[in-house]
Parts: sequence; C-alpha cells; structure tokens
Amino acid sequence: MLTGYGQVGAYYNNIKDQVVHPGGIHPVVRSLGHPFIIWGNTMTTYLTQPELRQLHRRFGHPAVERLARILDQAGHNDPKHYGLL
Repeated sequence: MLTGYGQVGAYYNNIKDQVVHPGGIHPVVRSLGHPFIIWGNTMTTYLTQPELRQLHRRFGHPAVERLARILDQAGHNDPKHYGLL
C-alpha cells in the first residue's frame, strides 16, 4: 500500500477534482455542492426531489418508466444540452 492513500488505496484531490488510486485517476465533477465521480464517457445529471415532483405533476402524473422515457427523449442526460461540453 502506498503512503498517504489510506485504507482503500485512494484519495480525493480536491484541488484538481480527481480521485487518485494506484490504478489511475478518475475526474470528479462538482454539482449542487457535492463531488461526483465520472466513471465513463457519459455524464449523468441528477434532479432534486422537488424538481422530480414538479415534473411528475406537470406531465400528468406519469408512471416512473414513462417519466424516465420522457426525460431521455428530451435529452436530459446529454452534456451538450447543459453546455458542459
């Protein structure tokens, strides 16, 4: 085990927003005041509970699967939609 890595063998570099471990480096994105690890090429954006409740009401109280399908069709998970790329 490397010195300074702790028991899990990794540490969070909050200056560079990265998780560093012996196998490599993973970038971290800050959203809503919390750090989130990016594991792949996709970017997931999270909605708060009040936002989800409002969407549920505005779309006529759809089932969970239907609301998820609506959000996918709207491009909710597309980073270009939010100007992140």
